[in-house]
Order: sequence, then C-alpha cells, then structure tokens
Amino acid sequence: EGVINFNGKEITLDADFDTSITSDTDDQIDIKIAGADDFRFTANTFTVLSGSTLVNSGNAIQSNAGITIDNITIDGTEIDLSSGDLTLDVAGDIILDADGGDVHFQDSGSSNRFISIKNSSGSCVISNPTADGDITFQGNDDGVGAVNALVLDMSASGAATFNAGITIGSSLTTSGAPFTLSN
Repeated sequence: EGVINFNGKEITLDADFDTSITSDTDDQIDIKIAGADDFRFTANTFTVLSGSTLVNSGNAIQSNAGITIDNITIDGTEIDLSSGDLTLDVAGDIILDADGGDVHFQDSGSSNRFISIKNSSGSCVISNPTADGDITFQGNDDGVGAVNALVLDMSASGAATFNAGITIGSSLTTSGAPFTLSN
C-alpha cells in the first residue's frame, strides 16, 4: 500500500530522455545526467563517478571518521601522507602557531625527536633532546657543498667548534677555566 515498484526499470526525468534514475542492481541506485553515468548510491556510500564533479558551494565538509584525498589522510589531530614527500607551498608566510609553546621535529615517531624549538618565558630555546646529540649549522661555501660552519658538541657540554674562525665585535669575556689563545 503506497509503494510503487519499478522492478529495476529506468525512470526518465527530462524531455529529451537523457536524465534518469535506475535501480536495476540490488541495493544500488544509479543517476544519469545528459546521458552520462554520474552518481551512484549504495548502502552507506555516495560515489561520484569518473568524469563527474562534486561541487561544494562554500559550505564546510564535516567528517568524523577522517578524509582521504589522493594519498593524504586527515583524521582528528593528524595529517598522514602514505608515500613520498609533502610540500607546503603558500603565497604568503608559513606560520606555526603552537599554543603549547613547542615545535618538535622528529623522524618516525616521538622517540626519534631530533630538534625542539620552545618558548621559555618569551625566550627562544633550540635544543636537541637526543642524549649527546650535536647541533650543527651548515652552509654551502661557493657551491663546493656542505660546510659545517659551527658544531655544538653536546657530549662535551656544548663545546663549540667553528670551522674557520670567529669575529668578535668590541670585547670578549670569559669565565671558568683559564683562557688560551693560539694560532
């Protein structure tokens, strides 16, 4: 009573007979527009078929189970790339705004963290949290390749090794052990 059964027949919706709805497969509804297969509904799935486009006219897309675009997955507080490199390319600046005050760089998980940048009462603290992990400043000298300009040796309490000299402005102050100059 009140049910119309089309028995899988195509229902034509427009005057030139090229826009229709069909349900000739169990639990599947197909939509054709201008003669092309555009959309498919199955249990819990809406599919935009090849050659068709889903347009969102300025409304937010919400997904509580994550979203996958190409090989990038965004879910909760994490963005994952299944293979290759990820490039952030913006017309303006890239701003990292961490309300916790810390930005960490790591390789394959937090147990392999190799540098941290922290806000400590308004001062910037750059650290290598790896035990005895050095901090090295490199540059490219006249296209020859990487040059270690400065190495901070954490296994020696941060002893600084400059590659090719130090220029000091107006004064040099030392404390602690005796100071020796040699050349």
